[in-house]
Parts: sequence; structure tokens; C-alpha cells
Amino acid sequence: MWRSISVAQPTDAPPTEGTVSLVRVASPAMGEQRRLTLYKPPGWREGASYPVIYAADGQYLFQYLQLLDPLIAKGEVPPIVAIGLWSAEGQGGPYTRSQEYLPGFGAARRYAHFQQYFLEEVVPFAGLRLGASTRREERMLFGYSDGATWALTTGLKNPGLFGAVTALSIGWEAAGEHIAVANRPRLYIGIGSKETTFKTVTTGIVKQAQRTPGEVVFRTGQGGHDAATWRPMFVEAVKWAFAGKQNGSDGL
Repeated sequence: MWRSISVAQPTDAPPTEGTVSLVRVASPAMGEQRRLTLYKPPGWREGASYPVIYAADGQYLFQYLQLLDPLIAKGEVPPIVAIGLWSAEGQGGPYTRSQEYLPGFGAARRYAHFQQYFLEEVVPFAGLRLGASTRREERMLFGYSDGATWALTTGLKNPGLFGAVTALSIGWEAAGEHIAVANRPRLYIGIGSKETTFKTVTTGIVKQAQRTPGEVVFRTGQGGHDAATWRPMFVEAVKWAFAGKQNGSDGL
């Protein structure tokens, strides 16, 4: 049974209209404590069901939640809940994050355990704690850099569970291995104009995706491998995923 260790309001979080909290949990799959960032939109009600964003690198989710609030307030998207999975905090050495996010990188056992942690522990927990929807079309995976690989590969390996994937600045070629899977999630993929290796990998995966059935939106942002490039894409991706605003593609 997965149990919460502690819940606290983050002291370094930017102001949001919704409720942001941190949870430290004991994960049977990982065999260690992990942190999650939880977001409830303004007016959240117990017992209601909400579209959900599952995000990698949850310790940096605060800045994206600031962007989510205005979209909800303006009625551009419905109220949405979000849950951010914090990256590993050094338990497995300097490359622990990559081991958990990248299939085929280092310890295969840690990647498998992290997938189990997310699918069997975090997803049900989000339903219980946040009212996260169980409907495929109301679930989006979000990540950037190594987190983009996690979001894309998780979506492709579990197409019946997740209806949309936002993957920004993908740097792991194996991320596109299952790109032709049947009933593939809708894909929003982005890259910074000043990126190099990540740009090559990302555009290669986009080209693979465009040759197979399924929606693909591709964006090239003005900037490098950083949040300043990814934040505007996040805003567009949330609208695309949850408000049905499909704006085609560009950048190739």
C-alpha cells in the first residue's frame, strides 16, 4: 500500500491561483522515498473528475503552473489538475535521472521500476488525491530533455492510457522506437532553434512520426535548451490537448 509521508506547501513556489503542494511518498516499486508536486485548480471540488497533466521533473513544475492558471481563468481550457514526478535525488549516482527516464540507458532495472512506480502508484494516487480523470483523452504526459523521452516512450508503450504527449527537446534516439504503434497518442513535439544535437534527434523522430498514422504538431521555438524556449510551447500544448485547438505544424 503506497502511503504519504508528509505534505507541505512549497516555500519557493511562485504564486498561483490554484493550490500547489508537495508530497513525499514511500514507493514500494522504487524502494525509496520520492517527491511529487500536486496542483489543484481554483474551485477544485472533492469527487469531481479533472483532465490531468503528468509531468517529468516535478521540482521545476511551479513555473509552468503559473502559465496554467491564466488559461483556466480565461476559460481557454477547462480546470486541469497536474502532478509532477520529481527527478531522482542522487540515490543511484550522477546519472540516476537518465536511468529512470531513458530506456536502454544504464540500469534497465531502475527504468522498469520507475515505469512501475508511475503507472501503478502515481496514476492511481492522482485519481484519489486530485480527481485525475481515467479517460484517455483527458490525460497528457509532459516532459523536456530527458523528460521528453520519458513522456514520449511512456505514451507510446501505453497508448490505451494516454491520449496526448508533449515532448520538448528530445535527445534520445530510441525514444521513437515505437512511434508507429496503433492508436498512438496525439503528439506535440518542440525544439529550440539554437539547439544542436537535440534538434537533430527531435526532427528525426518527428519525420518518423509524420510517416505513420496519427496527429503530430511540431514547433520550433526561438531559443536554446532551456525553459524560456519551452514555456510558450507548454501554453500552446495545453490548449491543443485540452481545448481542441489544433494549429498544424511548422519547423521542418
